[in-house]
Amino acid sequence: MTDDIQYSVCSTHYNNVEYIEDSAGFIASIIEDRPEWELVISDAGSDDGSLEYLLDLSKGRKDVRVVMAEGSSIGKGRQVALEHSRGDVVISLGDLDAIYYQDDRLF
Repeated sequence: MTDDIQYSVCSTHYNNVEYIEDSAGFIASIIEDRPEWELVISDAGSDDGSLEYLLDLSKGRKDVRVVMAEGSSIGKGRQVALEHSRGDVVISLGDLDAIYYQDDRLF
């Protein structure tokens, strides 16, 4: 574990271009100024443009990481994200496929 990272938000992703900005983008904006947080996303090989969005989102940021888990099931994707997390506390979210992440009760 890294000293700075205390909380890891881990999630899986596959082909959800219509929601990815509202989910991953929203979470990334919340943690941007919180060095104790990170977002780890395992992608199962998206081919609808959402992977490119995630890679752009993570570019130049230490708090957002995309881990490739091509062809993996949701369970395996969660395991991959967990294995790459650095926080002492891990929050496992479902897939990044819905706009319910904009609920202000999340953080």
